[in-house]
Amino acid sequence: MLITLHVRGQQDPMYSQYMFNIQSFNPAYTGSWEATGITLLSRMQWMGFENNPETQTLTFQVPFANRKIGAGFSLMNETIGLQSRKALFLDYAFGIRVNAQTMFRLGITGGATNFRNDLATLQTIDPDDPAFADGTVNRWLPNVGVGFFLHSNRFYAGLSAPKLLDNESGNYANTFALNNFTIIGGGVLSLTKGIDMKPSISIRYKNDEPLIADLNLNFLIADIFWIGGMMRTSDEIKFGLDASILIGKMMRIGYAYDFMSYAGLNSYSGATHEVMVSFEFHPREKYRFVSPRYF
Repeated sequence: MLITLHVRGQQDPMYSQYMFNIQSFNPAYTGSWEATGITLLSRMQWMGFENNPETQTLTFQVPFANRKIGAGFSLMNETIGLQSRKALFLDYAFGIRVNAQTMFRLGITGGATNFRNDLATLQTIDPDDPAFADGTVNRWLPNVGVGFFLHSNRFYAGLSAPKLLDNESGNYANTFALNNFTIIGGGVLSLTKGIDMKPSISIRYKNDEPLIADLNLNFLIADIFWIGGMMRTSDEIKFGLDASILIGKMMRIGYAYDFMSYAGLNSYSGATHEVMVSFEFHPREKYRFVSPRYF
């Protein structure tokens, strides 16, 4: 009764293959493919634990106005224990050409998340416990976000604040709070004929939470096969492996495996699996495929 603790948990999903799923957290990425594109991703976190977090995302983008404008949407479904979140956000981006190879894009997004917590399904020791008095919680939480994205064929950098409203699921208030940022960057270097190297980084900051950074190093072999590794600067997952393959000129399939590093959990798998599939469709009359797509 005399000691109080402030506890925070994971609020927004994180992705190991963030470099191919940028639209889900940065609306300025919308339209950067210069083609109609669809990306699907499924992440199964901390396998071996009951009611472990699972996340699915779907993003769609299409270019307009000589590819300077991009529009699309992002869908997200996430379950953690008895909680579930389903979100739909509409994305819009406008590009400004810096030079013949480089584009600077500004993006905005807006939508809502349905937050549901099935507390009524729990069997409590004290039936009068006020923490469970509301039973099943079902709320719609609106939000807006902004982003910036600078890119050429061989490098990219971005800054986004995907949630400008601080949704408090306890009292269901929505207040403006610029306390959630994601910074990304990466580039491609040619090592030898048929082998390219791509270092990249993602930094996520949220007020009152530890700074999380992902450091990735990937290699592209024969313009078809990606393989590499990741190190995350947090106490949850330290290392990961990822790979993807380009099939034809329209499809990419990717997979990532993250290792759990908590001591005393060796009896559980604790690993995280992430699968991604993307498609891009170019108009026949203006076919221009960027092969390979580095991000």
